[in-house]
Amino acid sequence: MEERLVEEMKQAMKSNDKLRLSTIRMIRSAVKNKEIEQRSQLTDEGITKVIQGLVRKGEESVEQFRVGGRRT
Repeated sequence: MEERLVEEMKQAMKSNDKLRLSTIRMIRSAVKNKEIEQRSQLTDEGITKVIQGLVRKGEESVEQFRVGGRRT
């Protein structure tokens, strides 16, 4: 899965897709931080869990903005 993220990042750079590029970079950074925390390389399952955590945090943030009456 790590190789796929690298390839997707390259494609985003070539197509000048800034949103996609920044999202992939954020995912790779979170994966790297988790690897440093665990002191071992993550498996595909571990990478998937990191991505799911990021999605969950994003959904919670959107909900907090809505509760606070702010636009997303």
